[in-house]
Amino acid sequence: MIFDLVDRCIEEIGEKNVVQIVTDNASVNIAAAAMMKLKCPSLFWNGCAAHTIDLMLEDIGKLPMIEQTIAKGKAVTVFLYAHTRVLALMRKFLGKDLVRSGITRFAIAYLNLKSLQDNKKELQKLFRSDELNEMDHLKRQRGRTQLKSFALKLSGKQ
Repeated sequence: MIFDLVDRCIEEIGEKNVVQIVTDNASVNIAAAAMMKLKCPSLFWNGCAAHTIDLMLEDIGKLPMIEQTIAKGKAVTVFLYAHTRVLALMRKFLGKDLVRSGITRFAIAYLNLKSLQDNKKELQKLFRSDELNEMDHLKRQRGRTQLKSFALKLSGKQ
């Protein structure tokens, strides 16, 4: 149990040498905090601010409009990174990589959107470029449809 582990550590270090305990906001930690406050009322037990912010961003990301925007941003990024030649061309136009969405910290989805927004003009040039439009796999109907879809997403018209 978390309480027992923290209690042993405090006893080993000495209660007078411990001021604060910081954990994520899992229910087991909240329960342990309540028990510890009864035993050592002078200690502060706080939830991790980064974890709290991440949970807030996750909840905000569930709002339909935000969820759709994040999905569109991920789709553009996945497209760019899924094709070696497209990726090389993107790096040529941008001179760098984008922040890519991940599955761990939800804040990354927002950083990905910010990266797309910061590079919007260059990405629009990329999607309009002859170099990209002349790539073999994008000449096929499916590729043209996908490319047009991403160009619309970047312009905010879809």
